[in-house]
Amino acid sequence: MATVVTGTFEAENQATSAVRKLLRSCVPSERVRTLVSARRRSHYASQRSYGRRNAEQPGGIQVAVNAADNVSKCLAVSVFREHGARDIEQTAAPNVNPTKTSGDVQQGVQYALRL
Repeated sequence: MATVVTGTFEAENQATSAVRKLLRSCVPSERVRTLVSARRRSHYASQRSYGRRNAEQPGGIQVAVNAADNVSKCLAVSVFREHGARDIEQTAAPNVNPTKTSGDVQQGVQYALRL
């Protein structure tokens, strides 16, 4: 079963460095996608809007790796941590399209990084 590993980066240079390292580490380019995530609202904030806190979390550049095996999964997590990913998530799914998101997060747009 494949695993999709995603990491969200604040800056384009962080995401670019992570993608470069993944590609140099023999992860096939067709297994790596980059997305620009829209701003997202927390579930709590959508139920209560008292204006006391900023309920929106900043978007960012999301890099997704479709890891076919455990080695690829561990490599993706390691590279994301090394390059400062804000959020790292792993989703076990056999036929996942990494450009789709779930929950409160809005659909992202595929983003071409300058490599």
